[in-house]
Amino acid sequence: MVQQRRSQQLGAEMPYAPLLDTWVQRIYLEDLLPMTNLSPNLALLRLLVVPEAQVGEEAQAILNQSGTGAAFEQRLDLVEAILVYKLPQLSIEEIRQMLDLKDTTLRETRFYQEVLEEGRQEGRQKGRQEGRQEGEAELVLRQLTRRCGVLSATQQAQIRAFPPAQLEALGEALLDFTGRLDLEVWLEQRD
Repeated sequence: MVQQRRSQQLGAEMPYAPLLDTWVQRIYLEDLLPMTNLSPNLALLRLLVVPEAQVGEEAQAILNQSGTGAAFEQRLDLVEAILVYKLPQLSIEEIRQMLDLKDTTLRETRFYQEVLEEGRQEGRQKGRQEGRQEGEAELVLRQLTRRCGVLSATQQAQIRAFPPAQLEALGEALLDFTGRLDLEVWLEQRD
């Protein structure tokens, strides 16, 4: 990952020179590293560039500066977001331990709630898909039983394992089946 440094030119400044000189104070994140007693916002920015070994201590200090519960929640949301992206290999439990938080505190954050809700939605969607696929497989199996007679357990398991597209193809093909032999030939062609 390429990091921008003060020594790198970030583009033409001439059109914006009057604004840069009067209204904008340029801050380089690397300049925040040696600084102490930063405002909460600058401390959050500093968290982006501190070495990984210091991240936990720095994050705890930011959270401990919160005066109210609302400020704590806001900062916790931002700290979590920074840690998740800065240290993607860490689990939620490891982040909780790093921040020295109770499990309930972390579970109440907006970030955690959004991730949890996203996971629930994905789970519901997957459950619907699996349920629909199971229903389609059962329907095809009932139709095959009527057309071809009782199927072996192996054939039933093979058909239940088919993806939706293959179940659909079998459902259409069984309309042309005249007996068990047609099914066996069709299944052999799919192996």
